[in-house]
Parts: sequence; C-alpha cells; structure tokens
Amino acid sequence: MNQQTPRAAEQWFRKGTEAMNARQWDYAIEALSNAVRLSPETLLYRQVKYRCCRKRQKVSDGASGRASVKMVDIRRKLLQSQVQKDWAAVSRWAEEGVVLQPWDPQMFAHIAAAAVEQQHVDVARYTWSIALKLDRDNLAYNRACGRFLCGTADYDGAERCFRRILEQDPADRYAVEMIRYIDVERLINRGGYGQATSTRDVQVPDTAPAPDAASDDGHPPAPDRGGVFDLSKNGGAAPAATRSARLANHLKLGTQYAEQRCWQMCMDQYRHALALAPDDFTIRERMNDAELRLLKENMEKLQRAARKPGDSQRLAEEAAQAEYRLIVRRIQMNTERAKRLREDMSLCFELAEDYSRLGRYRQAIPLYQQACRNLKLREEALLRLGQCWICDGKRDLACRQFDLALKSLSAAKNPDGWKTAHYWLGRLNESEGRPEVAESHYAEVLLLDYDFRDTARRLELLQNAAASAGQHR
Repeated sequence: MNQQTPRAAEQWFRKGTEAMNARQWDYAIEALSNAVRLSPETLLYRQVKYRCCRKRQKVSDGASGRASVKMVDIRRKLLQSQVQKDWAAVSRWAEEGVVLQPWDPQMFAHIAAAAVEQQHVDVARYTWSIALKLDRDNLAYNRACGRFLCGTADYDGAERCFRRILEQDPADRYAVEMIRYIDVERLINRGGYGQATSTRDVQVPDTAPAPDAASDDGHPPAPDRGGVFDLSKNGGAAPAATRSARLANHLKLGTQYAEQRCWQMCMDQYRHALALAPDDFTIRERMNDAELRLLKENMEKLQRAARKPGDSQRLAEEAAQAEYRLIVRRIQMNTERAKRLREDMSLCFELAEDYSRLGRYRQAIPLYQQACRNLKLREEALLRLGQCWICDGKRDLACRQFDLALKSLSAAKNPDGWKTAHYWLGRLNESEGRPEVAESHYAEVLLLDYDFRDTARRLELLQNAAASAGQHR
C-alpha cells in the first residue's frame, strides 16, 4: 500500500475510528496520527484524533509522570523546529504533544501557527479556537489568531480577539490600530467597494492627499479630459466599478489620516466617501468621530495654554467654551446614534454623562435608568442616578439609588463606588436630621479612606454636636 496517497490516509482513519469505537485507545491514536501525517490538511482526521486523545486521558491513570518527562523533550524539539522554520516538523511534534497532554493550549497554538504557514486554513481556524477555549485571555494567542482571522476576512472573530486584548491592556496600541483597520476592511467588504476594478482614479501616491472625488454639494466633479477624472468616455458618468474603487480609496485614506491624527484631512476623505455612498451610516459615524477628535484636540490645546503664565484667564474662558462646544456636538451625534442603536446601553450612559456635565439632569436621569439594565454599567449608573436625583431635589429617590448600588458593590472590588455611595447616604441622612445613620455611613467611608472628601470633618462635627447635646441634658 502506498503510504503517501489520500487513500492510505482514509484507510488509517477508518482503522482509527473502528479502534476508538472498540475503546482500543492506543491503537486508535496511532492510526489517526498516521492519517493526519499523510493528509495534514484534512480537518476531520485531526478532530477525531483530538477527541480520541481526550477520551483516553479521562480513562488513563498513572501515565502523567511519564508524559511530563516526554513533554520536556517535545518542547525542546518544537523550539528547534521553530527556529529553523520547519513548519511540518512543528506540526508533527505538536501533534505528539497533544497525544500526551490533550488539554495543553500551547500545543494547539503551535499546530495553528504551523497550519497558517502551510496554508491549511480550516485546521488553523479550528486549532486556534481550541487554544483560545483553553486559555481565553492569552495575549499572544489572541494577537496571532486575530491576525489570522483578519487575513481570512473573518472580521467579527478578529475583532473579538483584539477586544479581549484591550480588556486586559487598554493601552495596547497594536490592538487599537487593528480594530480600526478591521472597521475599514469590514466596511469596504460589506459595501463591495473592494471588488472594483482598479482604475487611474485610485492611483494616488502614498504621500499625496487624495484628489477631490466629489464637489462640496455631493455631485461628481466636472469632466477633465486627460486628467484622473476623465469621464467623457461614458457620457460624463463614472462606471460603477470606478465609483466603488474611488469610494474604497477615500475610506482607506481616511483611516491613514486618522492614524496620523490629521483629523481635518480625515474628515475630508470621509465627506467625499459619503458623497459617493450617502446612505451608509457607518461612513457618517466615522466622519463624526473624526470631528469629535478634532474638537477634543483643540480643547486640550487651549487647556494646556491656559496653564502657562500669561493671558491665562482669557485662554481658560476659551477652553471652557471649546469644551462646551465639544459636549454639545457629542450630544447631537450620540442622540442620533441612540435612535438607531436602542440596545446600546454604553451609548446611553455616555449621553447621560454629557447631559450631567451641562447640568441637564432631567434629561440625564432616564438615560441612566436605561443604562442600569446593563450589568457592567449598573453600579456606576445607579451612583450617577443618585447624584442626579440630589441635584433635582428628590432626596428620597437618591437614597434608594445609593441603597440599590450598595447591594451589589463591595469595598474590595469597587472601593471608589463603595465610598461614594456611603458618603452621599451620610450627607442625605445628615440633612434629614438622622445623625446616627449618617455617622454609620461616614464610618464606613473612613474605614477605607480617611482622606475621602470632607468625611472626617463631617463625622467629627456630628460627634461634637451629639456630645454637646448630652452635656446640656
């Protein structure tokens, strides 16, 4: 029998499945390993082999010590093969490791990395999923899997990988840039913009800004014979492929300008793209985001200038006005988004925060109430809601919100929220003439942080007042 043919792999696979059904684990794994070796691109052979390895591991006993000794040698050979970029050897030794330790995520990560290099896409996708299932928060696995999934146009899966990285390290610049890149690629693929035939309309040097794809009123530019927008061959109307290619070009240039923090040029590119696809809300949102970043940078520039000696009062006033314009514009944009994304509670929370900053508490309250439906935002939203009720003069309702927040808050996991809730309950009970209750809440705060706001002074005043009252009796 020729061992190098797919038929031989099928025969080994059949023998392996028969042995596995008969619970002859060692022979089954040997036969399935031969099938994998002869046909490494066939995913089914590996899936059955891994399942067989796990079943044998559950019923075996006393072999863990021997397996550990063998794993040391396997890891050494894996390292050598990686240095030599011998991906077939990496896959072979990692498969040996899975036989000994079928729940080792590192072995599956090695198999996945080798499969990527060998263009075994299905195998890579499956083994990366196992590695991440076994070690979900591993940064290296998420980064490598995210790159792979992005290359296969699985943008949702890739974004989940990079989001997991940001959950652990919000400052990871690579993950932030990849998510931005994924957003653009998803938009281009969703609209079919990337499928257009290349034309001279998109032949723009990397260092040069893109030519205007449309006039400010949204109409195509006038024909320019001999130029990059020569549309005369088609009666003055651009072909659909050319239009799509121009749109894709503007989107990519917009992303490049965003990475360079050139927000005005970024907005211009998205504005041109929006003229070509006026019904695409994603493009509009990206243009709005660039506008907000521009407003924020201008505000921060004024704030830094106001801190320097000189005409600081005038600059401080200008900075305050810039901050007000930023908040108002952000409210306008997020209000439109909230109408479309009704289930996005984080958007409701952000909108409520902006209303609170402007002192518009009655508009913030219903938004905080909606945000309370999100378990991750619930405690923070309840605290903010309580403070809004205080500013609106509804103290009883404020007390209820802080009491609700304390039911799920803990001093160990969320000390700031814990202190804030007890502090305001102390203030509210003090103002309502319940000094004993107020003292107990202030005491809870001081147990964690003696310098928190004016808690120590307020508790001392209450205790002095109680002592004076006792002396007068």
